[in-house]
Amino acid sequence: AHLPFLNSQTIYLASASPQRKDILGKTGLTFKTIKSEYKEDLDKSLYSNEQWVALTSQLKLKAALQLLKEAKEKVDILISADTIFQVNGRIVGKPKDAEDARKILRELSGGTHVCYTSVWVAFVSEGYEIIRQKEGLSSTKVHFTQFTDEEINAYIQSQEPF
Repeated sequence: AHLPFLNSQTIYLASASPQRKDILGKTGLTFKTIKSEYKEDLDKSLYSNEQWVALTSQLKLKAALQLLKEAKEKVDILISADTIFQVNGRIVGKPKDAEDARKILRELSGGTHVCYTSVWVAFVSEGYEIIRQKEGLSSTKVHFTQFTDEEINAYIQSQEPF
């Protein structure tokens, strides 16, 4: 019922993730993507996992909004998201490179870990001000089977971890 209205809006997904683009695409929404330039450098020791992922997602949204403002791109709705894993008591985000991905995947292999995802949706004025924003947060226990080195290497080569 809301799809015609939403598709009359200029919607941006603040993410370079093919997985997020695919998920949002399955909703039937028409949207564009913009890569947020936020560096994800919050001190993890200062926040709970939920706080860290929520704040990181919100800061990604604000960084993307700034880019859209600088480019004078029309935007009505801006969506951002971030996902992290808690592995052996510490926060693990997107790997920096192939070696980091290999290390993370070996840690995840055969274990049960908690995945946290935060999604922010903001309604934006013509003056690039956030009129209203809403955040959703979820946590899920995820069990990984034991990965072989060949499976890890194939997954890294697919570029999906990045």
